[in-house]
Amino acid sequence: MRTHIAVLVAALLCCVALPSAHGQKFQPKTIQFNGAPEYSTEELLAAAELKKGVVLNYAEMNEHSKKLMDTGMFATLAFKFDGLDLIFSVTPADGLLKARYDNIPLGSDEEITAALHKQFPLFHGLVPTENGYAEAVRAALEQMLVERKLPATVLATPAAPTRGRATATLMSYTISAPRVFAGPVTVWGASLEWTTKANDIATADSTASYDAANSAGNIERSFTDFYLDHGYAAAHATARRCHHRRQRHPCALRRNHQRGQTLRDRRHPAPCRHTHHPTRS
Repeated sequence: MRTHIAVLVAALLCCVALPSAHGQKFQPKTIQFNGAPEYSTEELLAAAELKKGVVLNYAEMNEHSKKLMDTGMFATLAFKFDGLDLIFSVTPADGLLKARYDNIPLGSDEEITAALHKQFPLFHGLVPTENGYAEAVRAALEQMLVERKLPATVLATPAAPTRGRATATLMSYTISAPRVFAGPVTVWGASLEWTTKANDIATADSTASYDAANSAGNIERSFTDFYLDHGYAAAHATARRCHHRRQRHPCALRRNHQRGQTLRDRRHPAPCRHTHHPTRS
């Protein structure tokens, strides 16, 4: 019975002492984070807008905790100050979605993710299902487009990786307006007899809606189908994305074709000086 009384008294003393500490200032010797090994301490400090050596009171600790929770990347968060160290314990949120940039003409997925990471320290290509980073990334993409003089409306929509799959694992970022076209397509490797027709196909493909995941494959199929329909035993086309020093955009098509034999992909890099980029209507 004595043990139970002692524990109860200790608990009551803590509860009484806590309010009086709210107005006090503390300078943690270290700031630590437990439960989120995928993020560095520097990233977590930046997301919480905390700096080492800062002097804080209880309300300020709460405010920095709220900044972390507002990212939507954590399900739970608690902190404690033991008189020496400020320790945050977090639980990552379930069901984070991989960001997919469907028709965003701002470079490769890796480049877009890297640019967004500079703004959102905990963003490594994953976002919550709603709010937090999901909305912040959408708004940032619109602003990035404005800075490129390409104002557009970007939508964020949870999506399944394949049709018929019920569970969403992707967050699809899509320009809904204005329409984004594939843009001019330049062809390398066409034989002299097919140059005119190849350019006609390229012109037709340039007016199709741009889709980062599917446009290259659609362009390749339109060329290979043409050659197969004209008696070639095999044809191979490779649509490549290349990067101009000032603009980043999908680019040219290199085709390999030959009558009567199977072809291998030579994978020659295409030059970027005659390329195409997504075009808005």
